[in-house]
Amino acid sequence: MTPLPPLLTEAEWLASADPRPMLPSLPRGFTDRQARLFGCACCRRIETWLTDPRSRQAVDLIERWVDDPSVDPDRGAALDLALAGREAVFRQAYAGGHDVFPPTVDASWAAYLLAFHRHPETVADQTARKCSAAMAATAEDEARAVLLQQAEQARQADLLREILGNPFRRLPPDPACHTPAAVELAQHLYASGEFHRLPELGAALAVAGCADAELLQHCLVPGLHVRGCWALDCVRSA
Repeated sequence: MTPLPPLLTEAEWLASADPRPMLPSLPRGFTDRQARLFGCACCRRIETWLTDPRSRQAVDLIERWVDDPSVDPDRGAALDLALAGREAVFRQAYAGGHDVFPPTVDASWAAYLLAFHRHPETVADQTARKCSAAMAATAEDEARAVLLQQAEQARQADLLREILGNPFRRLPPDPACHTPAAVELAQHLYASGEFHRLPELGAALAVAGCADAELLQHCLVPGLHVRGCWALDCVRSA
């Protein structure tokens, strides 16, 4: 039996450039919503290779479903779309007689696994693996493929921290983060998808007297934000 890899410490988790050892090291687990939004964010990074529109539609549907299960209580529609998209891409790839399959194959697999798996850690792990494999498949040689895959895994690790923050330190939110103005702005940014405006939320929180330095820094420092951003969720869910 292959021994399990050692769990990461807090410092290792925050510095990791690979999401694979990060997932089993979460001290309090991973919610289904967090896992699927992480998977959606990974899929959107390789959206160029989701060439069948049904694969893209499946990702869109999963993203809506995690916040409103009434959209599709059983994930059935997303799974059907992803399966149909994957099969179409497979037929095209096999018809071309490829010895090495194009990135569209791994990309279609990623959308399918995002909808198929039920356990949060498996959803996140398998979707991320296929997305990084899709990126690697764009390389012209093996050495370049390794570099591309490692670079994509590093970006996925950043996405994981974007959604989870620091899971080793979950402190009660500062009441000053939940002023009516801040909550209204956070809810608007989430609903509209205008995540690039998080610095505005950070400025509003600072004016309100928010003392949560980590929250303020996450909002104010420029960076990539996606649906599921831990800081935005913290404020809008007051």
